Amino acid sequence: MDSIPRYEFHKIFQRLSYTVNLKGAFTTEEIDRRLERAISNFREAAHATWRESEKKRLFQKAKAIETLKNKGFAEATIKEAYENRYGFVALTLHYNVERAEELKRAFERARLRGGRRK
Repeated sequence: MDSIPRYEFHKIFQRLSYTVNLKGAFTTEEIDRRLERAISNFREAAHATWRESEKKRLFQKAKAIETLKNKGFAEATIKEAYENRYGFVALTLHYNVERAEELKRAFERARLRGGRRK
C-alpha cells in the first residue's frame, strides 16, 4: 500500500469504510480482525444465496477485501491516521464514516469562512 498515492488510498479507504465499521480500531491487529470478519461474512452470504450473480458479486467483494488485507491496508491506515490527526482516516477511526464526513464538511466551512461562526 506504500506505492499508491495518498488520494487513491483515501478513495479505497472511504469505499471500504462503508462496508467495514472501523470505529475504535486503533491497532493493525484490530483492523485485520475486522477485515477478516467482513471476509467471512461475505463468503457466508455468498454460500447462502441461490442467485449466481449475487454469489459472484459477494465472492468478488470478499476477494477484494482479502487482497487489501494482504497488501498491508491496516498498516497504511494507522500510518495515515497518525500523520494527519484531523484527516478523514483519523476521524473515521474515532467516529464512524457518516460523522467523519460531517466533521470534515464543518471544518471546511469554518476554514472558508475564516473561522468565524454565524
